[in-house]
Amino acid sequence: MNPIQEKLKATRFLVVDDSHFQRALTCETLRAAGANMIEPAASAADAQEAAKLFSPDVVLTDWVMDPVDGLELTKMIRRHATLIRRDVPIIMITSKKTAADVQAAQNAGVDEYLVKPFNTDGILRRLDAVFNKRREFVDSYVYVGPCRRRKLVADYDGPMRRLFDDEAEIDEDGPEAQILKSLAKSKLDTARNVAKTLTSGDRRAIRQMYAISAEFDAVVVEINDPLLGAASKSLMTYIQGVGASPRFDHRVVDAHIEAMTQLLDLSRAEDIMRTRVAKALDVLVVRKLKV
Repeated sequence: MNPIQEKLKATRFLVVDDSHFQRALTCETLRAAGANMIEPAASAADAQEAAKLFSPDVVLTDWVMDPVDGLELTKMIRRHATLIRRDVPIIMITSKKTAADVQAAQNAGVDEYLVKPFNTDGILRRLDAVFNKRREFVDSYVYVGPCRRRKLVADYDGPMRRLFDDEAEIDEDGPEAQILKSLAKSKLDTARNVAKTLTSGDRRAIRQMYAISAEFDAVVVEINDPLLGAASKSLMTYIQGVGASPRFDHRVVDAHIEAMTQLLDLSRAEDIMRTRVAKALDVLVVRKLKV
């Protein structure tokens, strides 16, 4: 039995979701991963009732529920307005996926963010984060929950104040980065489908590909990944340079899509490999535009 399986077997999970199907799916996914202490709850009130006899080590909650949603449940837990301990790790499972949604969840005190539909690997990554990489827990008058930023302002004026450096980067493993990467991958999936029909002379399809590339680049700006940004701009440069002329080569587009997928999947710690991927695209585009 590996360490994560041992941890799963020893952990008490509270799963809160008003959808019977989704609640059962989340519980079954946890069981398949190795968990065996799982308490389902159909509402925030049921979660409160369950906590009288079952003290959870991790809470997984849906966002959209009535009458109390997952965001409000998180705030109640962090305010110590429930029987659940206020510092319990909380994983938000939701179909909401905008940057504003992630920010709202962060402000409420959520630890990790998992977008539906999800798989076992997705849950395991979030659980690994709360088991092994959890941020420092902040308990102050203005905020209670896991610290989100890599850097705290050095001259904070009180213990555990949530005063952050405005220039701090998005945490690569944090929920905001995860949701942005999910959006970027969605754009690449759309680009991949359009690429299947691309031919020289098809102005409409090529304009569509450029528009998708620009949308992808806008997400990359939020991710703040220079190498990924260089790759997206390389694709736009190529499309602008050849347009719908006979020089258009769909293989260049295909290469960019696959390379950007690699850059999203590779950790920034793998900088040498990521740099090689980005440089290869630059060389390819320079060569093609000179033809």
